[in-house]
Amino acid sequence: MVRISNIKSRRLLFIFETKTEKCYLNMLNIKIHLLIFLFVGVILFSCGFFEKDIPKEKKILDLKPDKFSGKDVSICSRSTSNLGDIEWMQNMAWVGYGDEYWRSLIEFIDIKKVSKHAVVDSATLVLHYGDSYHLDGSVGENQCQIHLVTENWDEYTINWKNQPSYSLDHSVVIDTNNDFDSIKVDVTNLIQLSISNAEMYHGFLIKLVNEDPICSMVFYSSDRKDQTKHPKLTVYYKE
Repeated sequence: MVRISNIKSRRLLFIFETKTEKCYLNMLNIKIHLLIFLFVGVILFSCGFFEKDIPKEKKILDLKPDKFSGKDVSICSRSTSNLGDIEWMQNMAWVGYGDEYWRSLIEFIDIKKVSKHAVVDSATLVLHYGDSYHLDGSVGENQCQIHLVTENWDEYTINWKNQPSYSLDHSVVIDTNNDFDSIKVDVTNLIQLSISNAEMYHGFLIKLVNEDPICSMVFYSSDRKDQTKHPKLTVYYKE
């Protein structure tokens, strides 16, 4: 009887130990799976996998610089003078004492404050008609293009000879127009590129598509006394 009891006790002990071991292994498996789950979750989160499910805050950026905060200029092929203080942004092909060509540049500095990860819903550039001292504003086949500038530039040292390079791949067209008070240009793609690659792009260069005399499209710059005529950029974005 004692022997039988010992055998039963051993069997019970074996069963208990076996169940205990299985329970331990199950707990170990659960912990391992939890660790794997947490590890994968950290990797996915760091890669931004879950960001698409997080509603992004909609924001608006309204920029209309004045004489002191604005950065815009005209440059002329017949002059090495700097024209950072004039109130026009002239885009011209003209005949005077010889052929002369004008282009203009503008940069909205505060656009660099937007996170490079921002998604631009829309961006609109508003430019106002300017009657320059050369002529009565805009004439001829004056279709223009707005290019992204790819080099940094200074408003008060730039001229025709040291004008910065610009992108031929990224531009928008302003259609021929000789009768306007103001025009609105969709620059959404250009602004998205400017925000995502702030170190690469430095504002816009505006020029005639066909720089053959005689034609022009002239806008007022941020140096105009009448601030209602200043260039304006409105950006709707999420970040």
